[in-house]
Amino acid sequence: MGKIFICPKPDKWNEIFENLCRAYEIQTGERLPFHSSEMSGTGGPPVPLILGGWVFTSNLDKKIRWEQTIKWAKERGLDHLLDIEESDMHYS
Repeated sequence: MGKIFICPKPDKWNEIFENLCRAYEIQTGERLPFHSSEMSGTGGPPVPLILGGWVFTSNLDKKIRWEQTIKWAKERGLDHLLDIEESDMHYS
């Protein structure tokens, strides 16, 4: 069985998250919270599972959160910010 793409590696996922946050703020004129722990319910992008979220979640959890991010970005016309190089991809 071949490799299965799960999500971006943590550094890239964080970079994408920050770019999505900036684009959302420009698009809506709304400021998002500085800390990602306060992001829930604000309308911003799903918080990436990095740092402690990376260590304490399964590949399935990571894949689901990444798919939520893709859906969120597509709904707002921001999916062009989701480009990932092969070297930045996490596989199972």
